[in-house]
Amino acid sequence: MASESTERTVANIMKKETERGFDLSRGALLRLQVVRTGNAEYAVILTQSYLINEAWDPRKFFLTAFAEPGT
Repeated sequence: MASESTERTVANIMKKETERGFDLSRGALLRLQVVRTGNAEYAVILTQSYLINEAWDPRKFFLTAFAEPGT
């Protein structure tokens, strides 16, 4: 389990990501960060533009994004 300090660090990264926004003229609609929170523990921070939320069903997005290759 992550310490309080680690949880605060991850929360701060998430807050900064939320405030960062997206430059649609550059085309990036999705950002993914992996933050090491422990010896063998990680937090995955996925930030996506509202355009992705409006166009894709979130369940289908995650099933597709994290599917094993060839499935």
